[in-house]
Amino acid sequence: MATYDEVSQFLKDFKVKLEIFQIYFLDYRSKNKQGLLDLEITSSKRIEIIKDLLAEDYC
Repeated sequence: MATYDEVSQFLKDFKVKLEIFQIYFLDYRSKNKQGLLDLEITSSKRIEIIKDLLAEDYC
């Protein structure tokens, strides 16, 4: 299992890359669309959630 510091560093690096590059989601797949519907979130909300992740969220 990853340590708190490893997770924290990963998220820090990931968020820097996220500002430069994009995440490509396979929204054309029906199960992915259904997942968003089941969670009652939009595609843009999904990105917000990813950007707000903290090391404390890791389990």
